[in-house]
Amino acid sequence: MRRALLHAKASLEIEGMFLTQQEDRLLTERAEGKIRYSEFLARAKEMARNV
Repeated sequence: MRRALLHAKASLEIEGMFLTQQEDRLLTERAEGKIRYSEFLARAKEMARNV
């Protein structure tokens, strides 16, 4: 899962987009199964509101 996340981040960077530390941490926590999808979604929505 970590490898897939690294590939996705690399694809974003090729397009000139970069993840914040907060976004990276959220994705990592979800990929590692530390948080449920519902919590992931709620936190991602909150981040989007604060942009």
